[in-house]
Amino acid sequence: MAIQCRVADALYPLIGLFGWPAIIGITIGEFITNTVSPLGPIDLLSPLMLLPAKWLIKRFGFRAVPVFAVSVGLWVAFMLSVMFSQPYWITMIYVTIGEGIASLGFGGLLYAALVRRLGWFQPHGVLDNNVAA
Repeated sequence: MAIQCRVADALYPLIGLFGWPAIIGITIGEFITNTVSPLGPIDLLSPLMLLPAKWLIKRFGFRAVPVFAVSVGLWVAFMLSVMFSQPYWITMIYVTIGEGIASLGFGGLLYAALVRRLGWFQPHGVLDNNVAA
C-alpha cells in the first residue's frame, strides 16, 4: 500500500473562495474523468458521494477541508475494499493521508496565494456574514 497524492485535489479548497461555480465545475470534471475509471460504474457515484463535503467547504471555507479529506478516505477505501478486497481501515488511512497532503498541503498553498493575490476577495460564506450560505 502506498500513499498517493492527486495534484488536482489541490483545487478542492478553492470551493471556499468560489462557491457553487467551483462545486459545479469540479463535480462535472470528476464525473467526466470517472467515466474511464478502472473501478467501473461504482466510481461514477464518487462526485455525488462527496457533494456534502464539498458543500461544507463552500459553507465553512478552508477549515472544512480536513472533513473533505476524511470523506474521500472513507469513500475510496469503501470502493477499493468492495472491488479489490483491500483492507478497509488501512486503505482509509493511506488515502486520507494522500488526500490531506494534496488538499491541505498543496491546496492550502494555492488557497493562501489566491487570497493574498486577490486581497480584496473574501472567501465565500466565511468572512462575510451577509453572504447567504
